[in-house]
Amino acid sequence: MKESHETEILNLIAYFDVFNYPLSFEELSKFVSISPDHLRKYIADLCEIGIISNNEDFIGTENLKVKIENRLVGNKKAAALKDKAAKNANLISTFPFVRGVLISGSFSKGFVSDDGDIDYFIITKPGRLWIARTFLILYKKLFLFNSHEYFCVNYFVDEDHLEIEEKNIFTATELVTLLPMVNKTLHQKLVQNNAWIKAYYPSLFHENNTISEPKRSTLQRFGEGIMKGKFGNKVDNYFMKLTLKRWQKKFGFLSNEDFEVAMKTTTNVSKHHPNNFQKKVLERHQEIFEKLIETYEENTNVKAAV
Repeated sequence: MKESHETEILNLIAYFDVFNYPLSFEELSKFVSISPDHLRKYIADLCEIGIISNNEDFIGTENLKVKIENRLVGNKKAAALKDKAAKNANLISTFPFVRGVLISGSFSKGFVSDDGDIDYFIITKPGRLWIARTFLILYKKLFLFNSHEYFCVNYFVDEDHLEIEEKNIFTATELVTLLPMVNKTLHQKLVQNNAWIKAYYPSLFHENNTISEPKRSTLQRFGEGIMKGKFGNKVDNYFMKLTLKRWQKKFGFLSNEDFEVAMKTTTNVSKHHPNNFQKKVLERHQEIFEKLIETYEENTNVKAAV
């Protein structure tokens, strides 16, 4: 099937269907390169041949009513946690070498499941990413008793390496829906360094009218004062190697290829996704998308024959 507006719509519906998350018409219109009037016509045509459904202005596939109900419950939970998310983001920003804080995952899309958490995407000073990460992990272990609930710090990049290497619909969606919490300038720089996203999404990037500007805390001044120069370089390198060794032992079941993506460990990037969620999502998305396309082609061929 050639690239078309129908393909664009079905591709996005298939992606969010992986999460059983039907999009509202307003959301879908922001994600695609189609005018609202034309989008409504395409949606009506796709609904008419039974590929997708439209209920209360939400668009999705089978069991749409149940998915809408579950989505609305998760939306309310996310709204109730808005202040907590902002509080934690501001707290994270006070740690040594942290320069910017954003929220990723389901919360950035306005949803929290019953067992969900809040995922933070953290930008650090170059050459000090692993010190920043270690301080935050120690805080979580000592003061939050290693709880992942509402304080999941699993993705770090430094401010000189903001372009994401893996370029696919998963990473594009995560980037385009990142919710900036601290340091608007760095968020804008992140957007500029990932212009490739436009191949997936035309223009949408989250804004946050209450985004905080970074402030130098006493903890930052103290920690960064100690970890200067060659000593800081050695400590950062030590923490990276220590973490890598631990992860290689703990997640040895991953192939080298999967480990490189899910547990990326370099001087300027740290990812901690042992379930390799990205791979599972991409595989499931492709499966749903191919099924929708197959159904679309079958119906349009029948219609053409008639």
